[in-house]
This record gives sequence, C-alpha cells and structure tokens, in this order.
Amino acid sequence: MNTSNQTYKDLSIKFFREVFEEIDAVMHKHGVPFYLIGATAIALELLKEGIKPARGTKDIDFAVMISSLEQFEAISSTLQSSGFNKTKAPWTFYADKYKVAIDLLPFGQIEEKDTVNFSDRKIDLHVLA
Repeated sequence: MNTSNQTYKDLSIKFFREVFEEIDAVMHKHGVPFYLIGATAIALELLKEGIKPARGTKDIDFAVMISSLEQFEAISSTLQSSGFNKTKAPWTFYADKYKVAIDLLPFGQIEEKDTVNFSDRKIDLHVLA
C-alpha cells in the first residue's frame, strides 16, 4: 500500500494535527519533553507500515516528563487558556474547538512508588517506567 496518501484523518481524529501542534507549543513554552502514547501512537505506526488502523480512538494520550504537581498545574493553566477545559479526571482535558479529549500522563520526578497523586481526593494514576 502506498503510504504517501495517508493523512492524520486516517486516525479518525479530525483535528489531530492542530491538537498536536497546540500541545507541542504548550510543552515547548514550559520546556517539557512529551511523547505521543497509547492507541494513537500505535495507529500512526500502523499507518507508516501502510496499514489502516482497524478502529479509531476518541482521545489523544501524551506522556509528559514533569518534576512536580506545580509544574503540571502550570501546564494545565496554559492549556486552559488555549481552550482545553479540565474534566473530572485531573489528567484529561477537552477542547470544544476540536471536539477531542487529551490525556496528559505525567512521568519523571513527579512519580513516587509508581504512583502520581493528583489531589487530596485519593485519585492515583499508576505508571510503569
């Protein structure tokens, strides 16, 4: 299969490129390395091989290397000023403009004993390094 005609739209995420560019700008502003992970990352790899993914995903997952909850909150604030609204889950944001959810999954110094504690509500996100 010729992959030169493949586009981000083949991921079933209409505004993937625009969302990715906005996330890139926010992370660059904060000097934070990040990685595309999850089903979207797998789908992109499949597209590179000329294979159209069997099904799309409704969100885009990013791993972000951060050192503290304060740094995560600063990124969160910048995202909100860019039109990404917080949801109930502290790591999920929704952009009405693009009709897409993103998950920011922190790793790095914020992690302690394979757990990232986001708040006093006893919500933990377990991460494996």
